[in-house]
Amino acid sequence: MRHLVIATIILAGTAGVTNAQAKIYHTTRTLSGTVEPGHIAVVGPFASIDKYCKSTATAAIKIVQRPKYGTLKLSIGSGEIEMKPGSRLAMCNDLRARGSIVTYSPRDNFHGTDVFRILLSFEDGERRLVTVPLTIQ
Repeated sequence: MRHLVIATIILAGTAGVTNAQAKIYHTTRTLSGTVEPGHIAVVGPFASIDKYCKSTATAAIKIVQRPKYGTLKLSIGSGEIEMKPGSRLAMCNDLRARGSIVTYSPRDNFHGTDVFRILLSFEDGERRLVTVPLTIQ
């Protein structure tokens, strides 16, 4: 079965920094993609990485809104790191990191749009709400 990798969210690690010292960000992000019927969408991995491009922690995932026309599966796996150009961790791009992964599978014969929302929680207290609208066609 082929799959579409939607996105990777990697956070700069705060290894060795206490919670009181760490900056806590509460952000919202929207990721989107198009999935062919009978295929799946993989979103992730969600992890924290250190300055050496090593995964230091996986994110805890809470499903905030389930999709109406498909199912979600949560797992741990690996994927490529994708940091913004100019980021202090851009040198890590195309390396692999281990983290939490969400797999979306649309219902058989479904065509249209679907959406789900997840809340990512990291060990340093950072939380991110991620909205994933999908088009199945």
